[in-house]
Amino acid sequence: MDSNLWWIYDGGTAVILLSFIFITAKRGLAKAVASFVGFILSIVVAVALSNTVADSIYHTIIRSSNVKNLTKHMNNTKFVEMLDERLEDIGYSISVNQNKLETIIKNSDDYDNDIIDYLNKINGKKLDEKARLEFLLHDCYADILKAMISEELSPFCAESASRQVIDDPNEFEQLIPLFFDAETQTPAAEYICEHYVDEPYIYCFKLVVFIAFLGLIMLITFLITKSVGKGETMETSFVSHAVSGILGMAKGAVFVVAIAVIIRISVVYGTNQLLFFENPAIEKTYVFKYIYEYITNYK
Repeated sequence: MDSNLWWIYDGGTAVILLSFIFITAKRGLAKAVASFVGFILSIVVAVALSNTVADSIYHTIIRSSNVKNLTKHMNNTKFVEMLDERLEDIGYSISVNQNKLETIIKNSDDYDNDIIDYLNKINGKKLDEKARLEFLLHDCYADILKAMISEELSPFCAESASRQVIDDPNEFEQLIPLFFDAETQTPAAEYICEHYVDEPYIYCFKLVVFIAFLGLIMLITFLITKSVGKGETMETSFVSHAVSGILGMAKGAVFVVAIAVIIRISVVYGTNQLLFFENPAIEKTYVFKYIYEYITNYK
């Protein structure tokens, strides 16, 4: 959405809150209390159970399949091949000798230092400062892992893994020796899942489980409150209206959270964009961005 339309999110939030305040205040205190309890219960249950259920689903059904899919698309030379291609594309017009690169990596105790030393000697002259080449090398690592994961698994997880490599390249360097197992790539695939795939996959499932519990209990609450307070006349007391309105505002806040979760689900399942503010319109909002940021960081 265009960033100039940011007001739709804050405006929609205001309309929802005001609507819930007005409608709840009109329906009487008994209905207001019953529906308020149901809405609060829905978000408590969703928060309490979503992580456990999502974790169970992932580890019981999905994880072994992810390991197998990663393994079948990897071999003991693929990492070097991909690194060769990316190093030649970092902007220095160099030609990397793949066999020499593989030998350097296999015998290295300090990948960054040894690879950068090799790059600075390819053309018989220094390409660039170590800090710059180190940054570009880590970017290559991130691209390689992203490509490996995106071949079979979630684009969201691939993008998440890429950013994680940039944040902590040392973690990726512990993976490199596992790529050179001539017999099996399963340990490498297991490492990738454990450090880069499991958490974002569980997060994706967690959002779906959260909205499922939230929606189910909100629906049950609606059906129950239809029968609560039948025959009750609308209170004329200002206090009763005020209390009902406050309870309605809390219900509206739960509903806004549900909308934020649905938007987040559409992002993680529908695009390969990551992680925080995919939508510039949300980033410019005054209120909705804080709700969305909470959902984004809901681990």
